[in-house]
Amino acid sequence: MIRHHIPAFFSCMDRSLCTTVAVIASRRVALVLTVAVTVCVLVGADALSQGTGGRTKSADESARRDDLLYRVARYAVREDFEGGLALLEKAGNGRTWKGLNALLNEAASAPKVILKSFVAQSGETVVVGIAGKPRKVKIYGVFGGKIAVGRMVNGRLKRASASLFHLNDDECSKRLAGVSPEARALFLGAMAVRKRRFDDARAHYAKVEGLSGQLSKAVRELEETLSVESPEPSERDRVSDSPPADREGSAPGTSPVFDGDLGELERVLFDSNALAHGSEVAREFAVMSVVNGKVASGQAVLAKFIKQYFAANAEKVIYKSNEREAITAACDAWLVLHHCFSEQTFQDPEITRWLLRDNQRLQLVAEATSEGVVWPRAATIIETLYRHDPDTRDRYFELILAFAVVWDTQRPPLHHQARGQLLPYEPDLPARYDHCRRLYEGKGGVPYSGLNWNTLTFVVDTPVPVSELKWATENVRGSARSWGGKFKDIEYDHDRLESGRFNWPAGPYTLAAIEQRGGICVDQAYYATITARAWGIPAMQFTGLGKRGPHAWFGHMTNQQEWETDAGRYEYDAYTVGRTMDPRTNTVMTDHQAAFACDPVFRSRDYFEACRFCRIADICNRFEIDASVPVFADKARRRVAIYPRPWDVMEKFFLRTGRTQDLLGLLDDRLKTFQRYPDERCAVVLRKAALLKDMRRTDEADDLLADTQRFLGRRRYDLAEKIFTARLQNLNKPHHLQHKMELLEDFLKDNKDEGAKLIVFARDYIRVAQDLGKSSDSARFMDRLLKRLDADFGTMEQFRQLADLAERNEEP
Repeated sequence: MIRHHIPAFFSCMDRSLCTTVAVIASRRVALVLTVAVTVCVLVGADALSQGTGGRTKSADESARRDDLLYRVARYAVREDFEGGLALLEKAGNGRTWKGLNALLNEAASAPKVILKSFVAQSGETVVVGIAGKPRKVKIYGVFGGKIAVGRMVNGRLKRASASLFHLNDDECSKRLAGVSPEARALFLGAMAVRKRRFDDARAHYAKVEGLSGQLSKAVRELEETLSVESPEPSERDRVSDSPPADREGSAPGTSPVFDGDLGELERVLFDSNALAHGSEVAREFAVMSVVNGKVASGQAVLAKFIKQYFAANAEKVIYKSNEREAITAACDAWLVLHHCFSEQTFQDPEITRWLLRDNQRLQLVAEATSEGVVWPRAATIIETLYRHDPDTRDRYFELILAFAVVWDTQRPPLHHQARGQLLPYEPDLPARYDHCRRLYEGKGGVPYSGLNWNTLTFVVDTPVPVSELKWATENVRGSARSWGGKFKDIEYDHDRLESGRFNWPAGPYTLAAIEQRGGICVDQAYYATITARAWGIPAMQFTGLGKRGPHAWFGHMTNQQEWETDAGRYEYDAYTVGRTMDPRTNTVMTDHQAAFACDPVFRSRDYFEACRFCRIADICNRFEIDASVPVFADKARRRVAIYPRPWDVMEKFFLRTGRTQDLLGLLDDRLKTFQRYPDERCAVVLRKAALLKDMRRTDEADDLLADTQRFLGRRRYDLAEKIFTARLQNLNKPHHLQHKMELLEDFLKDNKDEGAKLIVFARDYIRVAQDLGKSSDSARFMDRLLKRLDADFGTMEQFRQLADLAERNEEP
């Protein structure tokens, strides 16, 4: 308090000084003495005034701060927390207002928290404090921000809808248990002001530390300007004796399939304004369909709604956010009912509600339906882990989903060179889940926030006992970036290689045994892969064929944006391609496909949106809603151009509708878009060539294949080989044999440095030459090829044997 009065003190001191000088002058005191005293006092006063300059400035800043807080309070009492946040943002200096920003944000989220609690109780009968009294009501859900309830009045069920305005303070406070006390008081105070209960508002605001004075002042100002008559609630606060659907009326020509509560939801779904409710109606309808054992009928209703909606919007291209949310939820709900509940896989209504009432979970499950999941088994896994982890299951849902889509089938071993020495194990998924969760809660190799459920499948696929994972975390150390060095940490066993003992020879196949004894490449790759996954680092084991034969190496995620797929891969041997197992489908995936799938764009927000649009396009194609398929497929491609699925949907669409020329144009566009991705380019070329062949344009098809083979031959032998094999299959008539022999000669000459990879084509070449009666020509060619071949001793010996067979005209 003292520092605020210092400027006033010196102001009084200046006035007293002037009076003193005047008196001294009137009494004719010596002029010199007067001047001296005056100067001394003025100098002293000036010095002291300068010393308090900073304090004066501080007082000004304090006044400005108080004024800003008061303006924020005026927004808060009107329940306009966003307005207060905008005011703070405009004021700048975010660190100063960090705590107040957090408080306003939390208060702004309070309505959603309350409404979400009612959504979670849909279908339940509970006691709710409404309009000053506790009432026993049945919750039907939340639609358009209003709560649909029903209660028995005179033996009849009476339906009504109400806003948060009608909830008692105690009811709101109970449903805001997870919100901080100050944010709760800030929200409840604003609700009290809206109801014009100003004394109650001041009581709530007294609990908001640091802002209570400004809030009370704002309430007093508002109280003086508003009428003190009984409040007239706004339109959003009015109580209605019927739910929103009944007030608006159902769409013409729609008669509900269901009765009761499900019929009410069906009417809301088909209502002309139902889309304004976003995703809530479709999700709730899916839940109630499952809970009531009406899965097939629920699917039919959702399909009818989707068809009717798109028929009414056939020319539409731009959709409002609520519309998009609603139609996405309807499509996702249909997919989930079709794939996940068609066999009544989830028996517990509690788990059904948990899965489907959260928009993000619904979308993730809908996306996973396209991955070949065995849902009866996956549902059991989700249910097991749901009950196992009641505290953090929401946070780790993508980890739960990864376990479900991987362990829904028996896990194959990472390789088959351990034979009978592999350790037996039980799935014991709760223990594996706990192992992963502890890693990501502590010091996992890669932060959980940077991993989606797709990537997590390369963590949870651990076909070993849980004890092996624990051994790895206790005995192996390293960072994700440096994990590639684990390959060479295992000493190479040259004796096994030289003696040809490729299977593990030393008892139980454990990580500890491999570390102690050493091993060959397959053991090195296995050790590095399993220890990485044990530490929560996504990893995959590769095998490939090089000049000297087969080899194994591994790949791992180095950070949230990058993968290293060449750890332990020897450049000399030209391992053009490596193959690994996709844990979701147990199908083979090349290292190039894996690298493509690991592109950071497939973990972006744009990708998430592209997946949503693609699912809608897929549903439209399935239901033959032809006008909407290109619209949503194009939206998906615009988000992520290199996302293959929307291109696949359009190919199916053009094939189904017989639009061959449009399909050819689409394939050309796809080739341009994926020109930097050889695997995709090869696959598209093969499909286009097959289409041209069906159209009897065989010369064009062969020219396309030949051009692509030449292009890929300098970059990817494995793909050039695939294209070349397709060309040979087209030459299956007797009059094609000469051309086939010439193609084989050219291919063997062009790829003479590929060593053992050429043996199969050399055999084919000799057979074709024999069929043509040109064995002597093939023997001379094989002799010339042997002189140019770049291969190890064993491979050269195999080629010599083939050359001898050609010379003797014997079947290879």
